[in-house]
Amino acid sequence: MGSSPSTTASSPVKEETPEEKSPPPPAATFAEAAQTSARSPSEFRNMVDRNLRSIEQNPRNFSAYMSLGGAYRQLNQLKEAERAYENASLVRPDAVEPLLQLALVLSQQGQNVKATQIYQDMLKREPNNSSLKNNLSIAYRKNRDYPQAEALIREILNLDRTNIYAINNLGLIYYDTKRYQLAELTFQKAKKINPKTAETYNNLGLTYMAMDLPKNAINEFRRAAELNPDLTSARMNLGNLYLKHGNYPLAIAAYEEVLRTDPLNVDANQNIGVAFLSTNQVSKARQSFANIAEIDPSHGGALFNLGLLYQNQLQDPDTAMQYFQRYVAVEQGKITKEHEVYTYIKQLQSMPKRPKIAPTPAATAKPPVAAEGGTKK
Repeated sequence: MGSSPSTTASSPVKEETPEEKSPPPPAATFAEAAQTSARSPSEFRNMVDRNLRSIEQNPRNFSAYMSLGGAYRQLNQLKEAERAYENASLVRPDAVEPLLQLALVLSQQGQNVKATQIYQDMLKREPNNSSLKNNLSIAYRKNRDYPQAEALIREILNLDRTNIYAINNLGLIYYDTKRYQLAELTFQKAKKINPKTAETYNNLGLTYMAMDLPKNAINEFRRAAELNPDLTSARMNLGNLYLKHGNYPLAIAAYEEVLRTDPLNVDANQNIGVAFLSTNQVSKARQSFANIAEIDPSHGGALFNLGLLYQNQLQDPDTAMQYFQRYVAVEQGKITKEHEVYTYIKQLQSMPKRPKIAPTPAATAKPPVAAEGGTKK
């Protein structure tokens, strides 16, 4: 994070989450299986260890490589996931699934040119596969090659004018290129063709956000979440919109829904931490930022926010210094000496050292008192 966060907490990680509406792969992905079978970072690390042991025993264990890639993706270790899917593809060169997952991981890392090449190679095998064409169109769009992306979509729609995946992606091309009225018309058309597709409502909500129509956007995001409660992007966008307009209680509620089904979601933890801090819920904000640091120890935004929180709200300069120094270490080469973190470090270094106080004798232990009507956390 090279940009300067505010002095209370850094800006939300992502303000908008489009939903590409890619056609489903030929079979349930191993990454999806990993996501449903484990929830905490430690469980995913255990999954990594188990699969590495399986691979050590059998270096050609295709399932282990695929499961390993899925676990690494959940831990946001995308380079490791990339290698796992590459190895799976080497074990079974004719398998489609590792190539699809590899393309997705490359796209997540911003390596859209490589992802594009994978889809192009797969299309040579199956030139009439509309799902692959749609995925290739997404890769072109992410690489800002909009003419190529739109040309592929037109090919699909010439054969099937009701292809909901292609229509959604055409709308996103219009959205990316700021042709918002065309995007709105396209998503409205998609709603008429299939009124049960949650992704369409999410993307229309994004379009209304861009058109500065927040009430319309809220209605679309809510409808998307109703149609598909597991569509994280809809609830994230709803939370981000509330956060942007200072409606912190509703923002918190939206992010809590995301974290209920996806507790490892870094963006949701980051943004709910900002909302908690904005409502003076310091302990909850600290926990949210600490969750990110556990999921991804190199997440600069979480380390910086923890430093600010310990410096300002918790008045703990020693711990604040530790987090600021960790932030500098992980962001080395990305931030300049003018970054505000160095100002905070100098301020902390110039503070007089607090004298060490002898521990106070513990009070006489008392039996715990049950909270009336409460639930045990």
